[in-house]
Amino acid sequence: MLGNIGKRSGFSKSISLSEAMAIAVMLHHSHYRKFKHYYLDLVKGGWASYFRWLPSYNRFLELMKEVAVPLYIFVATSTLAECAGISFIGSTTIYVCSRPQGKTEQSF
Repeated sequence: MLGNIGKRSGFSKSISLSEAMAIAVMLHHSHYRKFKHYYLDLVKGGWASYFRWLPSYNRFLELMKEVAVPLYIFVATSTLAECAGISFIGSTTIYVCSRPQGKTEQSF
């Protein structure tokens, strides 16, 4: 574990950085579309035994501000690995050529 978010002197009752990052990454592997439902139903409901201590939903959102940069660095460095097959670049529309709209497109 990398350390605890929000360390307190002598006693630590908080989720670790790696645990918070794992929760954020696993959201994208789940069928949930809203983070609130994912956190309350799956994480707090089904995965609570896998974590030492889980904060409330509102407190977890506050802690995610501290997780954003390390999570970005993790994702950026994990994509530097050698390609193992299929890769997705993005979903931006790429225009191949400009086709004039007009009478040339009429069928009859």
